[in-house]
Amino acid sequence: MDAVKSFKVKEIVPGRAFGPALVTRERVSFHGFIDPARGIFTSPATELRGSSFAGRVMVFTSGKGAAAGPRVLDTACRNGHAPAAIVNLELEAFIVQACVMQDIPLVQVVDPAIFDHIRTGDTVTVDSARGEVTLDTYIP
Repeated sequence: MDAVKSFKVKEIVPGRAFGPALVTRERVSFHGFIDPARGIFTSPATELRGSSFAGRVMVFTSGKGAAAGPRVLDTACRNGHAPAAIVNLELEAFIVQACVMQDIPLVQVVDPAIFDHIRTGDTVTVDSARGEVTLDTYIP
């Protein structure tokens, strides 16, 4: 039987978003790792290589701390490739800055088990006001 699986989160940049997840346990950098003109990861240093982040709910551990990252993500967003939302386990200042610049919902999840339940392609909803990320169809 299908159920809903939710994870409590802390609102960092407010908003509500719905879409397919893009999940990695890696720390993510936008500077040097993405092609902002195409909205995809291009670096061979990440398991996300070849993956589009446009319109996706990105679920990853944390950012990598590249000062140019917010500018690169800003360029991707201006090219129509904004992620729907970002969910992080640990906050990193440049990811926060990038989300504030482009009004991308950003939440911090406290339960690392989120990585055991949400997989790339799953449909999820981020609702910062309710303080939750919901895996819309969950089969335990």
